[in-house]
Amino acid sequence: MESLSAVVLDGGHGSHARVPTKTISMVQMLLLNAVVCGIEIVACAGFTYIPPMLLKAGYSEENVGFLLGMGPLFGFLLVPIIGRASDRCYSPFGRRRPFIVALAIMLVFSLYLIPFGEYFASLVVGVSALSKKIGFISLTVGVVLLDFTTQASLTPCEALLNDASKDSEQNEKIFTVYSLMISSGGILGYALTAIDWTSTPLGEYFGGQEATIFSVLIIVFTSMLSATLMVAKEVPLSMIPVDISTISSTNHHSVPKQVIAHESGYESSGNSSEEGLPFSEQGISRGSRGRGYSESVDLRLRPLKRYCSLVTSYCFTKSRFLNNLVTCLRWLGRQLLPQQLVQLFKVPLVLKMLALADYCAWTAIMGFNIYYTDYVGQVRTL
Repeated sequence: MESLSAVVLDGGHGSHARVPTKTISMVQMLLLNAVVCGIEIVACAGFTYIPPMLLKAGYSEENVGFLLGMGPLFGFLLVPIIGRASDRCYSPFGRRRPFIVALAIMLVFSLYLIPFGEYFASLVVGVSALSKKIGFISLTVGVVLLDFTTQASLTPCEALLNDASKDSEQNEKIFTVYSLMISSGGILGYALTAIDWTSTPLGEYFGGQEATIFSVLIIVFTSMLSATLMVAKEVPLSMIPVDISTISSTNHHSVPKQVIAHESGYESSGNSSEEGLPFSEQGISRGSRGRGYSESVDLRLRPLKRYCSLVTSYCFTKSRFLNNLVTCLRWLGRQLLPQQLVQLFKVPLVLKMLALADYCAWTAIMGFNIYYTDYVGQVRTL
């Protein structure tokens, strides 16, 4: 995500100076990272119980693995779009907090759906086969939504930390606290799953281990989210000052032309070179302008013409059919994929190798978690 730094301007001279360095206390750093700790608590505790709950609901082991992969897939497709939208958000509440709150609402909604979906359905349609089917669908939707939101929420949270420390020399310190809060969230999340909640008053009130642990997660996450929102202070993007010297230098070469509207409704330049010319020369000028328009249209249609020529020339040629098919698929991929995802494949080689290492590490971690929780689920369902 992008980070905009504010600039203090000296009136009338075009010079600018840096904003005075600010200091973030350790308490503020902890509160800014509270929501990150809450997300990690929810992820660690929730996904300890989710595979056993899916197996108990009737999912096979293969379908459990497929379902747990849907959340990361949605994250891969939507997180770049969320980051780009957050960088360009003009909300009066700032650029990061609206997305943090929206993703947090979806996360809390998924925490309600997973254990209480069938209960809410029984309140509407009564205890029947339909309520069980709605509960099954609610469990499925809640698992995918929880997996997606726990990953996507980290992106605006990290950008919020970067924005909060951009005018200070504490960027490394605040992200060190961020790493410590993530580790603390994992410890607390797994510690919550080690408690036998059925023998506690909360377990008796909510009626079961799963319902109690997810209710506790809702309370803990909501409290930590509130702490972060109370401390986080953002300047709306529309109120961030801009360097006037930069604007004047960029606009110096692009002076707007006077526009005159004719009776036909079209607009033309006020200092057109056709004014004062003979009729024949005006016709020549308009003819050349028409040719320029046709050439611009031809340039826009050139990729489509090239694609059509490839199809008509090689589609029925057996020796080049495979090459033509690959070319068509690559063209369709560039048209269908969002521009943000296309840019991911244009990063430097070092970042590609880092992404590959990260991919392999997370593949190993998720594989271990799935097999571990699968064993736990089999023991619990016996």
